Amino acid sequence: MQDRGKTKWRMEIPLSKIEKPLVERRRFPRLHCGSPIQFRNVLIPQNPFDRSLSKDLSAGGICMATTHFVPVEQRLVLVLALPGLPKPIRVVGRVVWTQQNRFAGTYDSGVEFLEMSSQDRETIAEYVERGVTTRPAGRSSTDHRSKVDQ
Repeated sequence: MQDRGKTKWRMEIPLSKIEKPLVERRRFPRLHCGSPIQFRNVLIPQNPFDRSLSKDLSAGGICMATTHFVPVEQRLVLVLALPGLPKPIRVVGRVVWTQQNRFAGTYDSGVEFLEMSSQDRETIAEYVERGVTTRPAGRSSTDHRSKVDQ
């Protein structure tokens, strides 16, 4: 198309090429929290537990911040101390991703829960649901403090 000696371009983009909004693919809702975690490699039970903080939690897994690299596919024993619960929850999980936070010198790791009692999974699901639906606006769930027992 031409107009006064200038060329105007009209580009048509097929609808199939337009980006669609991101769709949440997670099976479980997540709660952003900063609860204490202890973890260690399943294959080296004599090692002491490392300490970490959760970044978010669901009935299917957890994102945790660590001071060192945790390899993908590594199986971990995790002990989750969730504020308001009478006792810590023990679970076996598998690291599905690890990402370095370059400027902080820390790592975030996503861990899928593999082995846990159905009661503990239900407890976590209820905990997350309560936190997602009842947290006051403007209040961070990272305000929680709790002691982790081994």
